[in-house]
Amino acid sequence: MLAGLLLCFLASTGGAAIQGETGLTSVGQIVIRLNLEPFYQISRLDDIVLRVTDFESPIRHREGLCIRGPRNSTYTITTDSEAGSSFTVGDGAGNSIPYQVFFYEDIQQTNADQLQVEQRSRPYAIRDSGVDCDGRDNSAIEIFIDAEDLRNAEYGIYNGVLVLTVGSV
Repeated sequence: MLAGLLLCFLASTGGAAIQGETGLTSVGQIVIRLNLEPFYQISRLDDIVLRVTDFESPIRHREGLCIRGPRNSTYTITTDSEAGSSFTVGDGAGNSIPYQVFFYEDIQQTNADQLQVEQRSRPYAIRDSGVDCDGRDNSAIEIFIDAEDLRNAEYGIYNGVLVLTVGSV
């Protein structure tokens, strides 16, 4: 962090410095501009592997994660899917299974917000500013797959990528 601050001080301020005149004493003046940029980080993510043996019940898989940023700030989450405009996993042979994504602002919460592909979520309050939330999860996502979609799917291995982007409001 100190290196980042030093770089801020060394960065050009656009020639606002006033050079001193030659003499027994000389006075110069420089402008110091410190730009504190907000930072956000999503971490403690793990790949999700689901084994389905019960085709009569939906899948609800909750996965903890860490979202950190500047104190007293807010953030939003934007999701993206390699499938484009919907959340799906595919088997590579043209078959796909849709899923839904829910976000728990606080890992202890029981109510979640449903996230939509390529749409910003509502604002959430930052709860942690420590690296990796000091080693613990503070938020969670839930993957939901409807039982009917499981029953209608071809047997096989399905894969997909869910992208979560955390940023300022």
